[in-house]
Amino acid sequence: MRLASFPPANQLVMLIYGEFNIFRRDHAAEILDKAWQALEPGGTLLLEPHTESLVQQIGGEPPSWYASPGGLFSPQPHLVLQENFWDGDSQTATCRYYVIDAATAGVTRYAQIFQAYTDNDYRLLLHQHGFSGITFLPSVSEQDPQEGLFALLGYKRA
Repeated sequence: MRLASFPPANQLVMLIYGEFNIFRRDHAAEILDKAWQALEPGGTLLLEPHTESLVQQIGGEPPSWYASPGGLFSPQPHLVLQENFWDGDSQTATCRYYVIDAATAGVTRYAQIFQAYTDNDYRLLLHQHGFSGITFLPSVSEQDPQEGLFALLGYKRA
């Protein structure tokens, strides 16, 4: 999304399911600038980010593991070892994955980082990138609301 270009004059730009939190703060700023540029005057930005407490919870989870016949990390049977860390200074949670191939015992490493924001951080960030009328709402899925996610609306002034 950060590197994508969007046609102008959209009525709605959205980034949902907590994906906003996987971008570094400077990349999140670029995304908001692109979203603002892609919206027509009066257009709406819809984010569905993680709450600060969920990101902290992710970083504080104990180490875990699971076996898989095939899935996200490999189409082949594998074992996944996971460890998580919370860094209060940078307000980030890091998840490290060690994927062990069941046939070869080869190990592949992956990492995922989540950026935490307070409600005030979100409000200020959107405001700094030109959005007004910032509104906090429950998760966008009414039938299966996602715990730790909420909707955040911002508008490009007409």
